[in-house]
Amino acid sequence: MIPCNQVQLKQIDKSLKRYTSSSHYKNFIKTTPVWGYTIMRSKKNQKECALKFVQPSATGKVETGRYPPGPGNVCAENNRASRFDNLLLIFEEYHSKLIELVKQPEMNNKKNICCLLELILRYTKDHTFYSYDKIWLKYK
Repeated sequence: MIPCNQVQLKQIDKSLKRYTSSSHYKNFIKTTPVWGYTIMRSKKNQKECALKFVQPSATGKVETGRYPPGPGNVCAENNRASRFDNLLLIFEEYHSKLIELVKQPEMNNKKNICCLLELILRYTKDHTFYSYDKIWLKYK
């Protein structure tokens, strides 16, 4: 890896500014009500990749913010939005076809529910998922 010089950095910045004013970028940053992205974080002195998901608040307001740290909640953590009961509500509201799967004994584990949520965000067309590199572009 070779660091960029100031001329290259200015060209990159100019290109990004041009891109962020394009119609492609405006379409790229539109999200669905529930969307997600992955982050790299340190946990117990080890690096781990974790899912952060964003959903509208009770008032319907969608979180905004700067990246990093970015909007949303880490799925596997213990906070109000990612409590097990609230994760189940996401499935009830947005994925009623999967309720039987979610009620299986193997899914009575927050880690498994978070994994299923990440798969849904990544691989269904009615959700938005940003990979680790694309989330930087969204918040440029």
